Amino acid sequence: MVQISVEGRLLIPLTIFAAIINFRYGTVPINECIAFFLALYDPLHNLVASIDYSSADALAQCTPGTECSLFPNSTYSLHPAWGVSFYDRFVGGTDNHRFTLYVHVWCQTLALIFCLFQFYAPLRRTYPHIHRWMGRSTLILMCFGVGSSVLLSAEHDNISSYGGIWSHIGFHWMGAWCFFPALVGFISILRGQIEAHKKWMTRFYGSMLGSYFIFRFIELALGPFLVWYKTVSILICVWVSAPAGFFVAELWLRRTTTTKEKGFVSLEN
Repeated sequence: MVQISVEGRLLIPLTIFAAIINFRYGTVPINECIAFFLALYDPLHNLVASIDYSSADALAQCTPGTECSLFPNSTYSLHPAWGVSFYDRFVGGTDNHRFTLYVHVWCQTLALIFCLFQFYAPLRRTYPHIHRWMGRSTLILMCFGVGSSVLLSAEHDNISSYGGIWSHIGFHWMGAWCFFPALVGFISILRGQIEAHKKWMTRFYGSMLGSYFIFRFIELALGPFLVWYKTVSILICVWVSAPAGFFVAELWLRRTTTTKEKGFVSLEN
């Protein structure tokens, strides 16, 4: 009988939720995907901003002629300004522009799913060839996912709602926190350093989880209280999320007495 650890009970449903949301990109109209994404933030942001709407510089109305959120304007007329820019960039952008976004979303989501299986010890023990194949695939997917993100972030210099150059640099920073732990983990296994490989891939997975889940949690929980500061919330998300995930993984490793058959999200106790 397979026993699911606490980490597994948390991350399995979160990963399934992320997959359901993200694989809509490219399968349903992109305006619907982004409008759903923005609608997640609208209630709390508008609730707090109602204290003083006139000073809520981090919020903006949809561009005239668009419906950037699932909520009608009569319900919530203001949305995170970076989200409005996100909607305009990709709904009104070229097919190549949207395809780059899809590559980022699909590759990063598949990498998250593969990582979950990689930390399932019975799979590693019983089917080591599958573990190796999925590991290589995860690295390739991550490279495409991070690479496409870097390409898209190069446009942020001229988008003030994203934070301009600080957002551009920040997304490179986020990508580095995912790429370099994975690179060190890959080099470690090539050298036969199995324990080092496990630890560095755990840190890599932590960074991946942070760049997705912590990023969105910060915007959802902290963003409403920063609506009076134009780009502070989105820049905190960009600069903090991946290293936060890395250090959560590091703390987990330090708490664990042995890494012989455990990982950050080992699915069994």
